[in-house]
Amino acid sequence: MAGQHLGLAIAFIYVCLELIGIGILLLFYLKIRHLRIQRKTKEYLQKHQDYFMFLQAHLGDAEELPLPPGKLTELERRVIQQRVTEWIEQFKGDLQQKLIALCYNAGFVQQDLKLLDSLFYGRRIAAAYRLGGMRAVEAVPRLLTMLKHQKYSPLSIVIARSIAKSAEHEQQLRDMLVYLLRHGKPIHHLAADILMETRLDTSRLLLQLMKEDNPDLVKVAMAAMRGQEMPGQVPALGRYAFALERRETTA
Repeated sequence: MAGQHLGLAIAFIYVCLELIGIGILLLFYLKIRHLRIQRKTKEYLQKHQDYFMFLQAHLGDAEELPLPPGKLTELERRVIQQRVTEWIEQFKGDLQQKLIALCYNAGFVQQDLKLLDSLFYGRRIAAAYRLGGMRAVEAVPRLLTMLKHQKYSPLSIVIARSIAKSAEHEQQLRDMLVYLLRHGKPIHHLAADILMETRLDTSRLLLQLMKEDNPDLVKVAMAAMRGQEMPGQVPALGRYAFALERRETTA
């Protein structure tokens, strides 16, 4: 009997050692892969420097921006997409719209829309992030569904921010806030910051939120309206704030 126990203990130790070895090899592989991606990214940025300079020089022209040149690897596409998305964040109005149109014409938006169906959660989140950067309005219904079923985590903020950037209707912004705040987290100021990233005029929406029965939506509206030039609404803001405090005191 003692021999059997000793044999099991030795076998268990061997299994543990094998698992540790596999884990070490996996870490080495991931580290090497990360370094390779970093190196290739720098190479592709340098390779397409002329293309990036051409886009910047002709961004104000009337013509559509040209597609990325040649047959590209998957990583090359991502590198170019990332650079264009960074410019989308920097520009507004017609210049931003031209860059968004380039993302559509290059197939970046369609590719990430397909990745929302990926079996891998990480790929879906990464696609959601990129779609927000490209202001992909088609993605908003899917992103709202993701946020609705997402347990609260930092990834909830990623999805909510993408929805705010891409939304084309006020109702989509309201739904985003409801899904984000339903977990009871004290993130009203963060939610207000996310809301204000939208391209839509939020003045009417904020006034509607102030009249909501949901106190979380009222708090977001109050946070968003602070610093906004809406002097005609200051008395109303004070009344709603007082009513909200009374409601919470008596609850």
